[in-house]
Amino acid sequence: MIRTLTISLATLFTLTTANLTHSDDYKYVTDAAYCSGVTVKNIALSKRDLAIVVPGQEQNLLRLRAILEGALKLERIDAVTAANLVRVGQQDAEICWNLNMDCFNDALKYPDDTAMKNCLMRGESICKRIKACQ
Repeated sequence: MIRTLTISLATLFTLTTANLTHSDDYKYVTDAAYCSGVTVKNIALSKRDLAIVVPGQEQNLLRLRAILEGALKLERIDAVTAANLVRVGQQDAEICWNLNMDCFNDALKYPDDTAMKNCLMRGESICKRIKACQ
């Protein structure tokens, strides 16, 4: 006999944040909101430009959304702040994606390691935040 375990989003959020302080809790939630925006945009861009889906991205997105929905339900974050963080995550992901694509395309035209490194360094601060979401 197979039994199904059903857990509410609020319970899932509570279980994943049980040992966090209030400030840790808020950072965890804001990171989840930002990273869900990043992940949504990365999925869309990789499908559009590369015609691929990176393994694990869609599962990661479901996890981030569950955290965010649970936090909204428990009023750990307001909906306007969450929506703004998701939007900023999407914008940062697109900026980083476009910069990386430009750098790689330039590297194909003009193969020079130094130029490639310099190109990638221009967006390092934004792309560093994006990489923290992966």
